[in-house]
Amino acid sequence: MSEVVSAATPDDAIRLIGENNLAEVVVIENAQASSQADSTANIVRTSYAPDALEYHSVAQTDGVVVFSEIFYDKGWKAFIDNKETEILHANYILRALQVPAGEHTIRFEFRPQSYIVGNVVSAIASVLVVLLLIGAIVYEIKKEKV
Repeated sequence: MSEVVSAATPDDAIRLIGENNLAEVVVIENAQASSQADSTANIVRTSYAPDALEYHSVAQTDGVVVFSEIFYDKGWKAFIDNKETEILHANYILRALQVPAGEHTIRFEFRPQSYIVGNVVSAIASVLVVLLLIGAIVYEIKKEKV
């Protein structure tokens, strides 16, 4: 993108989308971003899974990269060279990242808090069930010896 326009609210974003050519301008909500035109910049998706996407980018200037995925901030995390970065809300519905100049690996991972909590609860419950099962077996063995 050669120009970044900031919108304070979703309504502002819709208005700015109607006033600008989205081939040349990206509308970012609730964040500050900057971009410089770079005709040599290149980004390629290198890996795809339902809960993880990976890209390789090369650019000579800092820029905003708009991804054709829906912005959903509940669980998605973005990493540039394994360092977490903010996902920007672009053009009302898409997600974008501020990517520095140079060669980078960009990764999106879906890690909702509910999934992490669910895994912990499941692990604890599994351990309790195994302990109860072992306790029941030991109780039955002791009961038979009496």
